[in-house]
Amino acid sequence: MDAAQLCVILKDNRSGSLNIIDYIGLTSLGIDHRVLKLVQDAQVVKYSEVASAPRISQKIVVGRDLSLSQIFDVIERFKVSYVVQENHGNFLYNLLMAAMIHKFPEAFSKDPLPFVMKSDPSLCRTQKVPFYSSQDKKNVMQTVAMFLEQNPIIESLEQNVLMIANELLLNALYAAPIDRNGNHVYARSPRNSEVYYPSFKKGEMLISLNKDTFLIGCRDPFGSVSKIRVSKRLQNIFTSQEKAQVEFENQEWGGSGLGLKTIIENSSGFGMIVKSGEESFVYATLPIGFGNKKIHDMPKNIYLNFS
Repeated sequence: MDAAQLCVILKDNRSGSLNIIDYIGLTSLGIDHRVLKLVQDAQVVKYSEVASAPRISQKIVVGRDLSLSQIFDVIERFKVSYVVQENHGNFLYNLLMAAMIHKFPEAFSKDPLPFVMKSDPSLCRTQKVPFYSSQDKKNVMQTVAMFLEQNPIIESLEQNVLMIANELLLNALYAAPIDRNGNHVYARSPRNSEVYYPSFKKGEMLISLNKDTFLIGCRDPFGSVSKIRVSKRLQNIFTSQEKAQVEFENQEWGGSGLGLKTIIENSSGFGMIVKSGEESFVYATLPIGFGNKKIHDMPKNIYLNFS
């Protein structure tokens, strides 16, 4: 069963109430048994039970109104990768998406739209913009701005989207590139300096929307992001302003993490799928019909997968 079929099944069952049986319990919703079979190994644990749960790093954590400090504290301390909010829109779908990313990260990274957008990709307005160097930054940002202008339904999101696009692009151009020894080539370079990807390598900005969701994501061809460093840095930033300042003053790798903080705070969902040494895909989702401040205050779903 392909991703589009999965999304149709999920869409048909969105209105059902979720009963977690053995922390999965999706059969009660009448979901196609093939879907359930795909994710039957995924395990879910409530946030309140994290401390006592065995093998917690292999589970999806479910909570309600969890703050970003709570989320990144549990991600760092217990090495979990997925946190899904019960009071977030489309909770069941978001829970299943976490299970699918956990089980099939490469399929998700290759074609995220059927999963993230909850619909057939043909129903989405989508644009992909390649880039090869910092000289392409202006074109990428202009393309994103034009996409926003052509789709008035997301006019209220313009400030958030342009901010997120800029941070994603800067991370892909300056933080992501590594040499053959794994050293970050441009991590300490000023963000206005010229940088170039090696020959035959390219990055890509992805933007897409349907009637419910806006997605903006960025792909780089390096896969250099370290979960250990990212989770620790975000824990520091979200739990302590003092630690955040230390991170800023003593940045050792890929920037201070403040760019990721900006992306996460100004979206409703954030994902980072990394295949070490090959590719990173970082994305944010924003709901259609909400203003910037309301999105900033929404509970966040976080999906991290490193392989």
